[in-house]
Amino acid sequence: MKVNLDRYNLFFKKDIIDIYHSWININKPLYIKYYNLIGLMIMSMLIPLDYILYENNYIFFTQFRIIYISIILLNLLYIQINQKRLFEKKKIYRLNINLLLPALLYNIIYISYLYNISDNYYTLVLLANFITIIVTIMFAAKFWKEQYAISTISLVIIFFSSIYKGKYIDGFYLTVFHLISFVSAYFFRRSFILSMYERYYHTASLVPKNVAKHIAMTDGVIELDKIFKPTKRFTVCLSSDWRNYQELASTKDPKYIEELFQNFYNYVFEELDRVMPEGNYYADWTADELFIIFFDEENNENNIIKNALTFSHVYAEKIFNKINANIDSKLMYDIGMASGVGLLGLQGPEKLKKTTITGESAGTAKRLETEAKNLRNDVNAALPILIVDERLYECTQDLNLFNQGFREIIAITKDIKNKNFYLWLNNDFKKNDKQLEIEL
Repeated sequence: MKVNLDRYNLFFKKDIIDIYHSWININKPLYIKYYNLIGLMIMSMLIPLDYILYENNYIFFTQFRIIYISIILLNLLYIQINQKRLFEKKKIYRLNINLLLPALLYNIIYISYLYNISDNYYTLVLLANFITIIVTIMFAAKFWKEQYAISTISLVIIFFSSIYKGKYIDGFYLTVFHLISFVSAYFFRRSFILSMYERYYHTASLVPKNVAKHIAMTDGVIELDKIFKPTKRFTVCLSSDWRNYQELASTKDPKYIEELFQNFYNYVFEELDRVMPEGNYYADWTADELFIIFFDEENNENNIIKNALTFSHVYAEKIFNKINANIDSKLMYDIGMASGVGLLGLQGPEKLKKTTITGESAGTAKRLETEAKNLRNDVNAALPILIVDERLYECTQDLNLFNQGFREIIAITKDIKNKNFYLWLNNDFKKNDKQLEIEL
């Protein structure tokens, strides 16, 4: 029977928007100064060209240029005085007048030139308008609100100027070129955002999501091992493994298994992003094995543990129920979790580095997952088994998630043998309490 699961993307549309808005937040300060300085420089260089190109030297050309230069200088002064407020990161992307002004004024000036020039210089000024439109629109293309504002305001001015001057053919030419530039800018911006997203998507397989986002927003011109170099951090490690995977793989078509993997891990990453939208985790999977490292940029241990335990509960209940409700076979897995300080970062051979942790917690988490597997052989558990270390167990007392409580166990698995850990049994284990007490 074919697997009937909803299709989810590993990274959602919201991630693309978040990356794009984060790029705007980081790069807007640079572009504000850059656009104003470029506009100022080009306009200053055009003043002597007026005397070369126009034999009668249309004086209003130079006057308009001087007005433009004065406004941009005042704008730069305003930016310099208020840069702390202007350059602070915003949660919502808003139109920025300081970024809009240089390109918009260029369009307004050249529209006025076209509607006031004599027939002798009409072709030259019309060509100058075309160049102005394409350059200003494409310069602002990465900032969609500013680009839309330039096009919209310019078209409104063109419309009313054409009616006032009675030069409808001029308005038609400028409108057509604005529309062409608008569409070109749209596809350029779309290509830019998708390219940034793809960089993020592929880098996220090497480093945590938040680090991958930073790399994507800096155009990838960055040394990975310097960005996420191995550092001692407090982490929580989660290890999980499907039960009877070999039996499932031998009885089901490979396409069925592939779709099962895809949808299972889509659910996992969907919930990871919901619990930790800032991306302070690194998840790696190989076939039926899942390994997750939870950390925090500020190394806030309580926050790390809270996020890890919250996800573990979702993983043991919500994801389990969701995946099993949509397949025609029973998928079972167990979970081991351990905390501690380890060396987290990009590690391994020079040409094949990946994010990993060097420390006791990673090995302990794997051993606890094996302990759960051994326990499952003795207890007829209907839901995933979760085993945690003492530090995590103590923190569960502050969370209203694990209602049935934990039971203390003495491990029998190698490397953790005879040590005390804590096992969580969900609602469906009530019917097995007596048998469990005998086994423990």
